[in-house]
Amino acid sequence: MMRRTPFYKFIISDDASSEEEVEFREENSPPQFRDLIGQWPVKKVLSGRDIQNGQVVLPKRQVVENDILARLLPDKQNSVNRPRKKITVRDLDTLTEHTMFLWVNGSSSYVLTEGWSSLVNSRGLEVGEEVGFCWDERLGVLRFTVLSRPPVPRQD
Repeated sequence: MMRRTPFYKFIISDDASSEEEVEFREENSPPQFRDLIGQWPVKKVLSGRDIQNGQVVLPKRQVVENDILARLLPDKQNSVNRPRKKITVRDLDTLTEHTMFLWVNGSSSYVLTEGWSSLVNSRGLEVGEEVGFCWDERLGVLRFTVLSRPPVPRQD
């Protein structure tokens, strides 16, 4: 619901009045913003193995299955259970795409391989940085972003 509120002009022209009414949003209905943190169901703090081994282990297999694989088309979802599934990963920070392979690593996790090394090198990813992944249904790609970087130690 909108209400009319007086808005005072600070620069007045000869033919304009000093007061004008404009519409503002009700105080108890704040604007709705997208929850940018909530859109990253798969989060990972990078370890030395993730940087050096050319692959990243995605934590919490159930989260990957519910929030990424469940959004794939049924035929694609079934093909992930095969040895490796080719998948496009879009880096939202640089707007680049990397082809990787997603596969099941034992019974507890999924792994992204192949193009992961090129992403690590191109972004200069380091141990301790938190990254996020989520599935983009519209584009059919796995979105990627760096969520946070560890603070740089001060040189005193």
